[in-house]
Amino acid sequence: MLEVMAYLATAASLNVDESPGYGHLRLLEGLQRSFRLLIELGLADEELAEAAADLDARVNRLKNDRAGARETADRLAALLVARLRPLADPR
Repeated sequence: MLEVMAYLATAASLNVDESPGYGHLRLLEGLQRSFRLLIELGLADEELAEAAADLDARVNRLKNDRAGARETADRLAALLVARLRPLADPR
């Protein structure tokens, strides 16, 4: 977890001076690292593992594809938020 946190902190710092368009790539790479950590810890089910593999396959093509980056981020956000809802309301 510290590796992911360190990555996000350094990415935030780098993003200040980078050209526009790199911020979303840094955040998607942070997601990649988070997925890898879940997998390494045995906490990812098949759906999360598939989402991780899909992100790995797409991320390098998303630098110049802002619409694709947005669609990828939105799809992953929906998946992850759906996982959080039961945790937030344990009724």
